Amino acid sequence: MILTEWTLRHTLLPVIVVIVLALLGLRAGLTLPLTHLPDIGENRIVLSLSAPDASLTATDHDLAKPVYRALSSLPEVTSIRARITAGQLVMILDLRNSRTAQDSLAKVEDRLQALGPDLDLVFSVDEMRATSSRRQAALELAILPRNADIVAASDAMRDTILPALRQIDGIAEIEVQASTRAELVIHTTDSQLASVGLSFAALNRQITQALSQQVAKPVPVSPDKTQGTILFSLPQTIRPQDAAQTLSNLSLTAAAGQPIPLAAVAGVSYATGPRDWLARHNGAPALLAQVHAATGADLVTLSRDLDRVLTDLRQRRPDLMLDVIARPAKQAIRSLGATLQALLEGCLLVIAVIALALKSWRATALAALAIPLSVLPTLYVMQVAGLSLNIVSLLALTLASGIVVDDAIVEIENIHTHLRRGVAPRKAVARAVSEMARPVIATSLALLAVFLPVATMWGEAGLYFQAFGYTLCIATVFSLLVSRLVIPGLALRFAGSPVARPSTPVARRIARRYRALLVRALRLRWLCLAGAGLVALLSVVSALNHPGAFIPLERDDLLRVDMALPPSMAPVARVAHLAALERDLLADDGVRGLTVIASDQPDDTLRLLIRTDGSARTEARLGDALRQTADARAIPLTSTGRAALVLDLAAPDRRSLEIAAPAILAAIARLPEDIPILSSMPARPAQVRFLPDQGLLRQLDLSAADLVLALQGHTNPDDHLIAMIEGDDQQPLPLRSRLAPPSPDSNAPDDLTFATVALPGGGTMPLAALGRFELEFAHLRLERRDGLYVLPLLAAPPSAAIARRISEVAEAEVARLASDLPGLALLPAGDTASRLEMMSDLSRALGSMLLLLVAVLYALFRSVAQVAVILASLVFALSGGMLVLSVTGLPVSLPVLIGLILLLGIVAKNAILLIDRAQTLVARRATMAQAVIAAASDRARPIIMTSVAMIAGMLPAALPWLDGSAFRQPLALTVIGGVAVSTVLSLVVTPVLCLMAHSAACHIVRLSTRLNDTGVPQN
Repeated sequence: MILTEWTLRHTLLPVIVVIVLALLGLRAGLTLPLTHLPDIGENRIVLSLSAPDASLTATDHDLAKPVYRALSSLPEVTSIRARITAGQLVMILDLRNSRTAQDSLAKVEDRLQALGPDLDLVFSVDEMRATSSRRQAALELAILPRNADIVAASDAMRDTILPALRQIDGIAEIEVQASTRAELVIHTTDSQLASVGLSFAALNRQITQALSQQVAKPVPVSPDKTQGTILFSLPQTIRPQDAAQTLSNLSLTAAAGQPIPLAAVAGVSYATGPRDWLARHNGAPALLAQVHAATGADLVTLSRDLDRVLTDLRQRRPDLMLDVIARPAKQAIRSLGATLQALLEGCLLVIAVIALALKSWRATALAALAIPLSVLPTLYVMQVAGLSLNIVSLLALTLASGIVVDDAIVEIENIHTHLRRGVAPRKAVARAVSEMARPVIATSLALLAVFLPVATMWGEAGLYFQAFGYTLCIATVFSLLVSRLVIPGLALRFAGSPVARPSTPVARRIARRYRALLVRALRLRWLCLAGAGLVALLSVVSALNHPGAFIPLERDDLLRVDMALPPSMAPVARVAHLAALERDLLADDGVRGLTVIASDQPDDTLRLLIRTDGSARTEARLGDALRQTADARAIPLTSTGRAALVLDLAAPDRRSLEIAAPAILAAIARLPEDIPILSSMPARPAQVRFLPDQGLLRQLDLSAADLVLALQGHTNPDDHLIAMIEGDDQQPLPLRSRLAPPSPDSNAPDDLTFATVALPGGGTMPLAALGRFELEFAHLRLERRDGLYVLPLLAAPPSAAIARRISEVAEAEVARLASDLPGLALLPAGDTASRLEMMSDLSRALGSMLLLLVAVLYALFRSVAQVAVILASLVFALSGGMLVLSVTGLPVSLPVLIGLILLLGIVAKNAILLIDRAQTLVARRATMAQAVIAAASDRARPIIMTSVAMIAGMLPAALPWLDGSAFRQPLALTVIGGVAVSTVLSLVVTPVLCLMAHSAACHIVRLSTRLNDTGVPQN
């Protein structure tokens, strides 16, 4: 009452303060960065280690396992995934908290340094960096040389395009694929080397020694994969363009001791270097660049700067064609614009509902004023707190537009009630505001109790909920301040003369029928309770069995497809194999562009990026063409570039995976639906294995290392990098030696049988004389996850329900096989793992939410029974939300969970309004039955008004034809349906629960009194 009197006497002071905050918020809204989704930070560490000359088995056992044991004990690391090839280990460490990424990076570096001396393998760290699992791509670009010179295009990428892009503020990372550069190749044959008595290894050794004697100045070691290779410069007196001739004149020493020039045994020429990726765009060789936005970068500014730089590059480099494959940033901007439009339209609809309900322009203006006076200061606090405007925070503001008017509507409606009774304006305002003090404060604290635990969640999903929770918490606080400090003073100044306004006949008829319904529900309270219990049970069962998803994704006009071909095909052959498909797709009228990306790994899948006209007919036609491609299996991907369903089949040994995978795939294939599914089982191509005769080696004083040197050039000719010399552009130029085939018709060097092995005492022997050859099938790569071998199973189910059915079938098959294959398990991966983590984190947050809500409610009402009623009524939120999901078929996803959490606050608010009024009437000597009926009758109008306002505010967000509807629509439909259903249940069932709780409390008090009177001891 003291605060109310102060507010009525000092009306202008709080108004001025709030208006200043609103103006600051308006400026903040114009300057806050506009991002798509909340930034989840650097929640991963990428680690790349190399151990030269290590076999796959040695890399696995002597490097991957020790490194995993050393890093898995870090408390910040939740999971470790490893990809292992011969001499190469790539690990991805998932972090518990992205805020500690840099500290975790330092700890990983310390662990690796401490581990080095204890390993049998010598390894080097090629890469170690923190990154995000969900980076925001801004641009995907294809660079095509008009003269088909991919080397020149690669030089332009390095010297012109990348520097221009990196000057743009807001770019975090640029990934380049399929680039290459010219290199110097020393090519020779076995017959040429034999003519001077040299081996391929001896030739490489002498070239390195000769170069080291001619060094003019050192070249810094390159930070890329060539790290660890000796780098040389040619003498400064030699022009770089004469490097080939200079190398041809290098002086070597033949086996007989006479000096010979390099040209006597080898040729030196420029060639295109090997590439990690092959890419074709619209049928021509191309380079690809993917630009990622930096944390907190404003997408509007970034997109504008990208357009400017691309225009400038096209003018500067007419020899290159820059074709945009995709603009995710512009799509995100359109989605954000549609969300902002839904926010503004929702606010207008909320104001229209208030105007229709209150039928007073003054009251409507007061209630509508609560929206900008609450939302704009929220924007200012968001700017101070370092938050951004993204689709989640904008949706939170859309929800807030319905919440912030609740308190104002309740206050104004109560003021109107007193005015209609003929009370003087000042007394009416003071009395109405005082009466609503506890319920308004209680509802605001209840909303904070609901939103605050969600805002403090950890994990990837927690960072999405933080944008929602913090935004609504801030808006709720300002809504409370506006309703308590601003609305009363303005209502007094703008209130008209105290005129008694009788209710209309329709309103009286509805009130009588509602009162009769309440009386009947109270008389049949046990039946009503049973019905409410049944609804609650069905809601819980439905929630537990309803299919789920993580983040709903937008359909766009860029189709992403992974295609698996036989692993025996070389990368160039795989691209050539798709030539007919490439021509057919480009000839389709619905196809606007086609990009094919192939890795240099023989068992990796190809990636197809198909830009279409966006029609479903074109998509279906392309799907048929992909399925009919010979010797290929295709699986469509989501807009994130990942399969819709990923399951990791895990086991402690590789043999179990090889046995279980075909059985699981066969079980899934028996499902009636035609489901694209792909197993990335590493191929086991045929390999030649040489088993030396150890006794003969000892007699000849040879070692296994001598045999490895003898085999140089016969295996993987692109691996023999001798040195890096300084090229024309001051960039390190690779110098590589290559053992050429003996004839043009041959695809490989001489038969391994006749590879010469130099003997320590002089002379040579053929390799076959020192042992025997065997043919075996061996893995080229391995994948591990948390210490287990894993085999990813990728599927593209058409719906979340079918995805759940696939998971259930796979889990049943794993359970059947587990008895024969100990340790076999099916681990969720991809978005499925993120969704399960989200549900686990949310369950813990819900526990904290309930404890905080109980504390707040008990502090306000001092009644365990009525607190229990409010908690029991929370199930109405789940009932309304699950009813909507069952009707629409939407999966339980992140936006749906956000809507359900909001419903918890709304249901708690309705229950608080009813119970507070009932307690007030009981304090005035009314019976509890009379009190709950009167309270429900008094509070029905403001509860219905606020519910209808919330529904109206969410209607624009539910429209399916606006950009970004895939994320907005599930939330909006959940809120609309949930508010409607939960409001009806609250108005009917909550009074019944309130009366039954009161009766139970009175019974307990009477029983306790009787026990005290009879002297029975109590525990």
